[in-house]
Amino acid sequence: TRVKILGESYSPHDDEEDVSAATVEAVFIPRGPYRTEVTLAQAGNWVLLQGIDANIAKTATIVGIDDANSKWEDDDEDADDDYGVEDECHIFAPLKFPQAGGESVMKLAIEPLNP
Repeated sequence: TRVKILGESYSPHDDEEDVSAATVEAVFIPRGPYRTEVTLAQAGNWVLLQGIDANIAKTATIVGIDDANSKWEDDDEDADDDYGVEDECHIFAPLKFPQAGGESVMKLAIEPLNP
């Protein structure tokens, strides 16, 4: 499945420089130390996507591409401007936790059994 990857500095109103296309090769559900390949995952599930990691530097928003209207597939000037996605795409801002103040919430001291 083709997807559009929106990087951290993507803005739909400015230039779309921080956008790339990739192909999801497989979808997995994490199960402890193992992973199970699935063909469908319902909303709300954590999934692992294989094949898109090369295009992501730190954080990204992943949006599906409709192959029929995609500018990534054809270079036609009359192609639809929405890349096959309804409305404009916006990135998800990274989560911020003001109560933590940017400091660690928990610290763990580790000591060897045989020093």
